[in-house]
Amino acid sequence: MPETSVVFESGGRRLVGLLQTPFEGAVRERWLFAYPLFEERKSSQRVLVTMGRALAASGRAVLLFDYRGCGDSEGDFEAFSLPHWQADLQTAADWLAARFPHARPGILGLRLGATLAWREAARPEKPFDRVVLWSPVVNGQAYLVAELRRKVMKEMLTFGAGQSRRDDLVRKLQAGESVDFDGYAVSSSLFHDLAEWDSTPPFPSVPPEGAIIGLTPQARPDPALVRWAEAWQQAEGRCTLQFVAEPPFWSLIGLVPCTALIRTTRFWITGETG
Repeated sequence: MPETSVVFESGGRRLVGLLQTPFEGAVRERWLFAYPLFEERKSSQRVLVTMGRALAASGRAVLLFDYRGCGDSEGDFEAFSLPHWQADLQTAADWLAARFPHARPGILGLRLGATLAWREAARPEKPFDRVVLWSPVVNGQAYLVAELRRKVMKEMLTFGAGQSRRDDLVRKLQAGESVDFDGYAVSSSLFHDLAEWDSTPPFPSVPPEGAIIGLTPQARPDPALVRWAEAWQQAEGRCTLQFVAEPPFWSLIGLVPCTALIRTTRFWITGETG
């Protein structure tokens, strides 16, 4: 598929992205992909690019990009938080709409990217016709606790002893200090924004149509995602909930093809198999 590096501006910063388009024919839909954060972004890039290629082969245009302070885009990570990155999604969506004004809009996000995609797609003006959430972060507080635990465990494996205590790290963040997460300086602002995120229903507004696809090694239902999907439907949105047997590729090193995930998502979006 044709793939082009693109640059556009959001909040005074240059954002770098990758535009994937069909070889020929009209673009049926335009899809915006929302990356996760931290090291999950690096581990997930190959899978998201492969997903984009599958959609481009079916007549869709796909835009992947780095938020402010992330990847190849401008800015210091520590200076930004969830509202800035959601604004980046809005800017990217507008850029994509200007390129393909007659194509149906959709958004796909992974992990915290799915959280941002949901917030954007659930706005009252309904900027996207369809949304796909891959293993979205349901509770920001639980996510933070898991990340802090992972940081402490990594230090123990690397240095033979933990250099940090989880409770001490939390106190620093609550006091307005920053904490390093694998080279990413997490600000107190981002800490509080994440701590306040909870997708507990009811929802004041939901996207018109979407899919939640949970990844678990045994494809077991996640009760939190089940509740999310039920609340989405109760709010008069159409939601498909599926679970596929895939490892948490966003936290693994090396190539994880995620064939089942890509096949499932492609079928939901395009109705095509293969």
